[in-house]
Amino acid sequence: MASSELDISVVSAVEYARDAERYLLLPDLAISCDGPVRSVMLFSKRPASELTSRNVIVSSSSMTSVALLELLFENVWHSNPRFVPGDAEVRDVIVDSSPDPEARLVIGDAALVLGSSHRERYPYVYDLGQTWKEWTGQPFVFAVWVAQRSTDVKEALVAHAGLTEFYRRLVERGRIPNGTLTFLPAA
Repeated sequence: MASSELDISVVSAVEYARDAERYLLLPDLAISCDGPVRSVMLFSKRPASELTSRNVIVSSSSMTSVALLELLFENVWHSNPRFVPGDAEVRDVIVDSSPDPEARLVIGDAALVLGSSHRERYPYVYDLGQTWKEWTGQPFVFAVWVAQRSTDVKEALVAHAGLTEFYRRLVERGRIPNGTLTFLPAA
């Protein structure tokens, strides 16, 4: 999206905010939560409020999650850790032989896998969606669907003709059941 190679895509909420004059939001489409999300978690050796001046590994794969984490440290946990860019995939947390950081932000599948394990290494686990909800009472939006302002959105969405043809060919070969595409009606 940033290089204008795509007409419509999902982008992080922070990406949209940083370049909002370039994009149009598609209504009612988002990656969001209204409470626990279970896929954006802070794993810590000590309470978050005790992490001032300690290293917290943050993934570069989610600008929105990092920005949310910074807000929570500042406003909820009243702590000022050092944010250190790093990887937080399952292998990084389970196999990593280097000394464990005090805490790490883990997102996506890795957070889902690690959410109920590794309590001996990281006894304090915070679900960022739940913490946001407790702090603000509001749902949280991690990512939104946008279109380039220069895009004819109706024309871009009509490109589902290619999807219809793909499904038709799969039905012909018995790979999927015959059916029709059903879209959410416009509000």
